[in-house]
Amino acid sequence: MSNKLLSPHPHSVVLRSEFKMASSPAVLRASRLYQWSLKSSAQFLGSPQLRQVKGPGVGLLGISKGGELCLSMASFLKGITAAVVINGSVANVGGTLHYKGETLPPVGVNRNRIKVTKDGYADIVDVLNSPLEGPDQKSFIPVERAESTFLFLVGQDDHNWKSEFYANEACKRLQAHGRRKPQIICYPETGHYIEPPYFPLCRASLHALVGSPIIWGGEPRAHAMAQVDAWKQLQTFFHKHLGGHEGTIPSKV
Repeated sequence: MSNKLLSPHPHSVVLRSEFKMASSPAVLRASRLYQWSLKSSAQFLGSPQLRQVKGPGVGLLGISKGGELCLSMASFLKGITAAVVINGSVANVGGTLHYKGETLPPVGVNRNRIKVTKDGYADIVDVLNSPLEGPDQKSFIPVERAESTFLFLVGQDDHNWKSEFYANEACKRLQAHGRRKPQIICYPETGHYIEPPYFPLCRASLHALVGSPIIWGGEPRAHAMAQVDAWKQLQTFFHKHLGGHEGTIPSKV
């Protein structure tokens, strides 16, 4: 998705989706992407091209793994003004993050907590350990370092992981360290992939790390309505914090 879909004005919005690369085992793909994302983003933030961008800073938009990467980027990099996290994790997932001598280990996984639906799909919502307990606390992304303003868009029927819990814990951590309270918008009966308006609901598909089809959650009507509203909300958020004309680009079929 191009940032031209978000605004005809020269805002800078970095878009991140979930990770997929052509080779290497899944966990190694994740680890390499973490390093590439932070390094390439840091280079972009210091590039001459950014001088052409009007407004106070850079915006981030990420869904799923991309949302988690946006949290990491906002926490470790300077110059991030606004970030929209769609069903992202506040814990580092899938591989170790390395940046400038710092290391963030992945949150633990217990595959024994995988459930199977009557249709034979895996339900992995309970697989990840809590980043609030024991050694998994080290996987918690240090969002308290972020200078960004955050908007969390949450599907309350997300079956990939506990997105609402993660958004609330990020909010608690930010406020405990005197940061601005993030905006959290929750959508009932909405699954993991909150995409642009009129994208069809993805009920289940292959998960790269699990290695089998999983359910993503969501009911068709509620999920569709959530996608229309989320599109408006994220545009309003970026216009407010990145400058430019108010209003939104209407969703069209």
